[in-house]
Amino acid sequence: MGRSVEVKSYDYEQLVKEIKAYYKTTDSALIEKILLAGGDKIGDRYIILNNEFWETYDSYYNVTSVLDEYLGNEELDDVFGKVFCTFDKKADCRSVAPSASKEEIYQACKLGEYAED
Repeated sequence: MGRSVEVKSYDYEQLVKEIKAYYKTTDSALIEKILLAGGDKIGDRYIILNNEFWETYDSYYNVTSVLDEYLGNEELDDVFGKVFCTFDKKADCRSVAPSASKEEIYQACKLGEYAED
């Protein structure tokens, strides 16, 4: 299995909803603060960089670790596997070419189109 660098795009509201349901919490403000610390909201999409070459500092994995740290417990400690990876398998998560501009990413998300590496 190789390493990759990609920009992930998720439906923001749906992602927050799924995270809230996973942790059985109503604290949208905390979830949003954590998500926006590692990614950005552009239009109705949540955009986050997944840079596996940078390992320790990879926003994609660190956001999920922080969510687990603040909202998880012994039974709920895998938001990455249970929420983010589930989205990756749906049409709701798109990978966008890292070289794309912010406007190109926004337009790709808006139109439902994307470019893969």
